[in-house]
Amino acid sequence: MGRLFNPGNERFRQLVENAEFYVDKTAMLAELNRWLFSPERYVCVSRARRFGKSIAADMISAYYDKSCDSRALFEPFEIGRDPSFEKGLNKYNVLFIDAQMFMQTEKPDEFLPDLRHAILEDLQLQWPDLFDRTSDSLILALTKINDATKEQFVIIIDEWDCIFRHRFPDRIQRLYVDFLRQLFKSRTTDSFCPLAYLTGIFPIVKYNTESALNLFREYTMVDAANLSKYVGFTEDEVKSLCARYQMSFEECRRWYDGYQIDDIAHIYNPCSVYQAMLRKKFQSYWTKTGAYEQISNHITLNFDGLKDAVAELMTGARVPVRTGHFKNRMDDLKNKNDVLTLLIHLGYLGYDCEHSECFIPNQEIHLEFDLALEDCGWEGFVEAYQRSQKLMKALIQKDAATVAAEIQKVHDDLSSVITYNRESDLALVVMYACAAGRKEYLFVRELPTGTGFADIVMIPTKPGQTAIVMELKWNRAAEGAIDQIKSHRYPNVFGDYKGEVLLCGINYNRDAVGEPKKHECVIEEWNLA
Repeated sequence: MGRLFNPGNERFRQLVENAEFYVDKTAMLAELNRWLFSPERYVCVSRARRFGKSIAADMISAYYDKSCDSRALFEPFEIGRDPSFEKGLNKYNVLFIDAQMFMQTEKPDEFLPDLRHAILEDLQLQWPDLFDRTSDSLILALTKINDATKEQFVIIIDEWDCIFRHRFPDRIQRLYVDFLRQLFKSRTTDSFCPLAYLTGIFPIVKYNTESALNLFREYTMVDAANLSKYVGFTEDEVKSLCARYQMSFEECRRWYDGYQIDDIAHIYNPCSVYQAMLRKKFQSYWTKTGAYEQISNHITLNFDGLKDAVAELMTGARVPVRTGHFKNRMDDLKNKNDVLTLLIHLGYLGYDCEHSECFIPNQEIHLEFDLALEDCGWEGFVEAYQRSQKLMKALIQKDAATVAAEIQKVHDDLSSVITYNRESDLALVVMYACAAGRKEYLFVRELPTGTGFADIVMIPTKPGQTAIVMELKWNRAAEGAIDQIKSHRYPNVFGDYKGEVLLCGINYNRDAVGEPKKHECVIEEWNLA
């Protein structure tokens, strides 16, 4: 058994037998079994970093690999109860290629020769006399083996797009794509390859103009189709983990929920959920991987409308995005839509495919955007966030004058980004002005109350915090906003919450004759017994 040829099931065995938080995703194998030998057999699953790509690849390898007996390993899981269980269980040879193993950034020219040499060397250990590894291509070697023995190969390439993400020279990229084209688009491949499974971060169809790998069916962060529930953790899976380890599901949802993959409305970052369960603490686990640097590097690109989009995203708003023209490369960004689409694939934005909108999915990612903005040199944003901290303190202290003054200053800081000529822009400015509160509150805009919609509701996430309801007005009176909150009984949206609720009415007086444009604020206290 070589490193790449029939690697066995030990990696997956160690995962399921020793990982305290393993979540059963083996039902994905039933989908793959349906596609064996069909035109659907060429599968590319692109997921954001830390969304379980390699775990899934190890699972697939352990299931199909004929060099081992994985029956007892898989029987306790969902695939063990599926009618297709026997169809692919340990029936095929497996070529498992971790493309990152062959990356030497200081010697990019050696990537493809090293890859080819390692595969052929492993194959020749099994079939020493069927091909010449010094001169035969991989496709020719596999064809000769199949012709002589009828052996078939499930081919798995994990992190197949790593050289594109690390910006290897175009010449190396083209050679690599040609290598994969020859491997998968040969007429003989169908005879020896019942399944090919690629994992990466980006989709593949636009790496060159010829769409060299267009035979692959793609399942992405934008469109995962019938593999949606295998991208990240579902809400039911997270509820089960939280119950098992006595962790707050509501807090877990606030921190890690928010990804929306096709018909699955609540997808969680599995690695972050795992770390939270392991450490018994909800916090951002992206910070240890330099996530904010990835965000900062891209949102500071000089594209029209990008700052406006980031400002709206930071308020909790959803921003329209066209994902179809993205070239799937980090070094070929043409406009705002390319940057936003890139951030979706990297996992830093969620995507609503029904409405073609992107958004910041949860507390963890919002904190990374906060760090990115502090580091990106957008002075107005940094100052606005510092003012936000002062505003939230004044709000809790019911200091209406300071709240109004700080909203005014944030408005001035962002005036070059948010045009602020529409009533809806008031909500954007106020949400950004209160951004520091996201560390302690769940923000909800336009929350249904039964008798209307509360403009902004801040739901406490920890005991002892004060709940907040905001009503916004335009060229009216802040007192009228308070009256509306009371008459529509907006505080009742907090359900079983008992304690103090702050009612905050904010008006932007744009057209007052003889007066400068200004914000007004009124704050009152309401007790829910």
